[in-house]
Amino acid sequence: MGSISGGVASFSLYSTVPMSISLATIQGTQYYAPSTSISPASLVPGNNNVLINFGSVSLSPGVQYQILLTISNGSQIPVKVLAR
Repeated sequence: MGSISGGVASFSLYSTVPMSISLATIQGTQYYAPSTSISPASLVPGNNNVLINFGSVSLSPGVQYQILLTISNGSQIPVKVLAR
């Protein structure tokens, strides 16, 4: 599980193939981040340490949120993060 603090989410994501993240949204909120706010936006096979800058967000500390990553092929990958 990753974390989100100060509007920046960080987590590790394993990929079996190269892929690009086009959008990230925090489920149940209006917060989203385009690919320009995602680093790296292009994933390589293996473990990838991803940082997403959602900007100014108001989340409850200690609460678990789910980030939906939209991949370039249109599929979505859920990632759980804990607000700090």
